[in-house]
Amino acid sequence: MKYYQLTKDLPTFKKGQIFYINQFGSLVSNEGNIVAYVGSTIAKFPNILGDWFVEVPEPERDKNTKYAFVEYLSSHKDERFFQAVRNFARKYLDGTANFIVASDSFAEGSFIDTFHWECDDMLKEEE
Repeated sequence: MKYYQLTKDLPTFKKGQIFYINQFGSLVSNEGNIVAYVGSTIAKFPNILGDWFVEVPEPERDKNTKYAFVEYLSSHKDERFFQAVRNFARKYLDGTANFIVASDSFAEGSFIDTFHWECDDMLKEEE
């Protein structure tokens, strides 16, 4: 994944903020996951990245966040899902969480897929 730092203030973002290119080619803020430019805009105007951003190394993240957990699962697609969960727990949570419980629920007539993580209390929200 490529990361970029904004070199000039924009109306909605401040100089120094970090962005990344997501799986759809869009430039997304690392803080709040707000799309700055969609992939089609970047494809049509690739100079946006060179004129307004500078490529930077991947920022260091806490490994005990829900974002890090989902990111780990996404980057280890070759592992079976539950094995990846166990590997993440062993590597970043001292092996104390070894499973997740998934449930389905209905709210106001629409289907909602929810996951309850056994390790919720160990994973802090992204700041």
